[in-house]
Amino acid sequence: MQIPEVKTNSIDEVQHLIDQEVFLTLAVVDVQVYDQTLVVMTSHSVPRAFVRMLLRKIWNGPVEVYCASALFAGGNIALT
Repeated sequence: MQIPEVKTNSIDEVQHLIDQEVFLTLAVVDVQVYDQTLVVMTSHSVPRAFVRMLLRKIWNGPVEVYCASALFAGGNIALT
């Protein structure tokens, strides 16, 4: 995997990285930007900290990663 040296706020660059990295392709369900924050929805049983770490290497701003199924299940499931 080749991660660019320059951080950006381009959703196109994020999507390109997701398309190129097999782990991200399998893990990421949706990507949105809210107030300069990259918000990523992942599938269950995915190390969200690892997804966050990969995306912070290219995103110039905060990165929030959530498990999509945990959000639908309610407040009893921890989002790490």
